Amino acid sequence: MTRETEIFAALVPAPDSLRVLATRALVSIERELNALRGEYASLSVALEVAKAADLFTALADRARAAVGTEPHAQSDALLTDLWQDTRGRNHFEQLFSVHLNAGFIEDALGHWGAEGLEDLLGWQEAHEVLVGVFKKLFELDNRLDDRLAMWGRRIAGISVLWSRRIVGVEAGQSPDEVIEGADQLVEAMVTELFAQHSRRMNALALAA
Repeated sequence: MTRETEIFAALVPAPDSLRVLATRALVSIERELNALRGEYASLSVALEVAKAADLFTALADRARAAVGTEPHAQSDALLTDLWQDTRGRNHFEQLFSVHLNAGFIEDALGHWGAEGLEDLLGWQEAHEVLVGVFKKLFELDNRLDDRLAMWGRRIAGISVLWSRRIVGVEAGQSPDEVIEGADQLVEAMVTELFAQHSRRMNALALAA
């Protein structure tokens, strides 16, 4: 076993723990989208928002069937922090937070535990529906794209720092303080997450 493999094994939660986090994350995304249904009910994107919510509900149902339905205090607290720290000031920002946070969560989980999470990841269809929602909203309000671009830039750093907490690196803490030699591994994840975030923003013609 190489030193890097040893660090990875010591740093990354066990596959079962990542599966629980993935399940609880999907449950939280489902909750956030269902809470937004009413906000969009009178808009022309109501059906698309409902479809995105239904797709994430189906993903959450699949995860619950595979992993279980019980709450998990540690995972739920971690996810609560993310949603509180990226809470939008209106329903447009909040829907964008859901889109971006779901991307950060899936990318981070895939980075650390792709082999054990194949049946729980793969949220692209729901993301594509949300991309369609935002494109339609931008056509209706030609200033909304600039406002959401600013919001996306604002929460990206928060979400990436949150993603480090999956492997026990708290805010203000160096990965090397958790496990000596972990800095390079964690920074690789951070680089990947920002790259994927840029791609999500570019898909909407927004500056990351």
